[in-house]
Amino acid sequence: MPAPTPTARMATCHPKRRHYARGLCKPCYECGHNHGTLDKHPRTRRTAAEFAEDYTTLRLRGLTRNEIAAKLSISRNAIDLAYSRAVRAGRITPDRRRA
Repeated sequence: MPAPTPTARMATCHPKRRHYARGLCKPCYECGHNHGTLDKHPRTRRTAAEFAEDYTTLRLRGLTRNEIAAKLSISRNAIDLAYSRAVRAGRITPDRRRA
């Protein structure tokens, strides 16, 4: 596995491993899933409304999507998907900038 990028979130279970889900690395997440103990680790997702508010605020400050992704500790792809869902739902208006 390649070394994590500086903006990648690190797992709480093994701090030198990349975050996979619920603050856990992939092996620990799979172990929790298999043993039914994932409820001990709350989800870390933002609601659609929270994302729209955070995105709009950061975009108005002039940040690019890459910078927003780093600031919110999520991938650029996740930003793009959440942005598309928020536009379709009417939570935010499409921006014309391409960055």
